[in-house]
Amino acid sequence: MDGQWYHEAMIMTGYTGPDGIAVFSVKQPVPPLMDVMDLAAYPCSFPEAFQMEAILENGVVASWPLSGIQKAERWCTPDSGAAEPQKRPGEVVFFVHPLNLWQNFWYTLLK
Repeated sequence: MDGQWYHEAMIMTGYTGPDGIAVFSVKQPVPPLMDVMDLAAYPCSFPEAFQMEAILENGVVASWPLSGIQKAERWCTPDSGAAEPQKRPGEVVFFVHPLNLWQNFWYTLLK
């Protein structure tokens, strides 16, 4: 390999601590895109794919666009008093709503 990314999937699994933070170390060569997925929660962020260059240079804070799904709106709309996360180089802030058993069943029906 000559330092180029060859569309090989690099799958990293992490679990958040009590603070909701998961930390990953990406080895060289750095892929051009990073996808974030949470298989056990409802994604409250858009997009789910981020330019690695933007992450490393400035950091990324994903946004929550209104979806038109009432339950999702309740799950994902932040409290008006919540502090807006700040971008920090090398960090991705991605929002999810943890699902209990009933919500997981309902969400599966949505897909």
